[in-house]
Amino acid sequence: MMASYNGHHEVVRTLLEGGADVNAKSNVRNQMIILMMITFTVLTIMMMMMMMMMMMMMMIVVIVVLVVDDDDDDDDNDMFDN
Repeated sequence: MMASYNGHHEVVRTLLEGGADVNAKSNVRNQMIILMMITFTVLTIMMMMMMMMMMMMMMIVVIVVLVVDDDDDDDDNDMFDN
């Protein structure tokens, strides 16, 4: 149908000679639904990965802050030991 609609007469002729069913219905709607589902799934996975990366970055920041804070406490204790 799309070949005839777009004026590709040679393609239509080849399809008909090859036994194409002229009464076959297009399943473009089903293909679009599948494509939307795949896109949604990919976007969901990407969003989850981004959230995991952000959580890991936050954990690294917390660890760095704790380590730096711990180092500062050691310096303060040394000052009072003298």
